Amino acid sequence: MVQLPVPVLEKIVSAIGTNEFGASLLGLAREFVVSDQCTVFAFSDSGRAPLAVVAEGESKAETKRARNLALEYISGEFKHDPMFQLAKDVDGSTTRVLRLSSSDFPSPAYRRQFYEGPGLASEIAIIGRYQGLRLYASLYRNIEKPAFSDEDVTIFQELGPLILRFVGKHAEMERYVRHKSSPGTQMSNERREQMLYHLRTIFLSDCDELTEREAAVCARIAVGYSVSAIALTLDIAPSTVATFRKRAYAKLGISSQNELFAHYFETVRQLQLS
Repeated sequence: MVQLPVPVLEKIVSAIGTNEFGASLLGLAREFVVSDQCTVFAFSDSGRAPLAVVAEGESKAETKRARNLALEYISGEFKHDPMFQLAKDVDGSTTRVLRLSSSDFPSPAYRRQFYEGPGLASEIAIIGRYQGLRLYASLYRNIEKPAFSDEDVTIFQELGPLILRFVGKHAEMERYVRHKSSPGTQMSNERREQMLYHLRTIFLSDCDELTEREAAVCARIAVGYSVSAIALTLDIAPSTVATFRKRAYAKLGISSQNELFAHYFETVRQLQLS
């Protein structure tokens, strides 16, 4: 079974929702396989153009190239990608991991633009869902390196579901930040409540000693609420929030928000294996 080193896990969890997430995700992948570039796109059920969640390379030049390609992709070229249709069709319980090369894409123009032109030859695609988002994550190797192997694919068949949860959480926070910064738009109350309910349920399922109130506080910490905001939404004093947080962290055996994130993802992974 593939095991994530604890420092790598802590780094990617702490990077969720920040500009460092792409580099952390590529760093995670490079712990197991040689990868020159990484991209992630998120598709909603609305049929709109995808959101570029990650576009990262192992050098500044690679990163610049990845971001230019991602911009071209979301500007309309995604319509010519057969993986886009696969991402649209994937159901909620399936994670697909595919090994691809330029020959798997029927359009000569698409191959030239996204493979032959930028010098990419091999791809591992991880496709699945996170709540309402369809996710398409890819790792690439340059043409001078050997193609990804069967062993590489096996590794990401194990890591794929966890990677999509990291990516999905990051994409969710990206969308929330964009909504907050756009005049006249905000996350719906229903969507926010669904997210908080999911987090609260996960925390309660892992610790019988945790109370409903403590789990509710942890859920709001996980999505970035301040102590004041938690106090306001739960109609309790800020000092009471601090007390619930202290008790919950003690029961969960953690001491920080980063460890709370890590605990959440590990609990989800264990539930999937059970």
